[in-house]
Amino acid sequence: MDIPFDAAMVAAAESMAGVAYTDAERALVAAMMDEQLALPNALRAVEIGNDVPMASVFDPRLPSFVMPDQPDTQVFRAVNPGPLPDNDIDIAFASVAQLSAWLASGSMTSVRLTELYLDRIRTLGPVLRAMLCNGDA
Repeated sequence: MDIPFDAAMVAAAESMAGVAYTDAERALVAAMMDEQLALPNALRAVEIGNDVPMASVFDPRLPSFVMPDQPDTQVFRAVNPGPLPDNDIDIAFASVAQLSAWLASGSMTSVRLTELYLDRIRTLGPVLRAMLCNGDA
């Protein structure tokens, strides 16, 4: 049974959605509801057989989109990052450009950088409780 949407229906649903609209906003929402509900109904009407593979690539670009010319590689290196700090905390808070330059120059290895961050996670993880680590519940 199709019941046309009106501003009163939108007002009745506001508390469930946790929003509060003005009268003008309610009228706007009501005016577009039929169109919005038609979209999933149109998708449901498309027959997709079980032999059709699922989408494995998501590309949100419009067909007319053309990627601007750019170099083949991007380099995120500071021109002069300065010397590698002795203090691990200073390294941990360095910019990506600085870290990239230190790695490129050989001042620091990727293994050392990875171990530095893993140590910080082991030390600060239980205190900050911002992530789950092995064994956390």
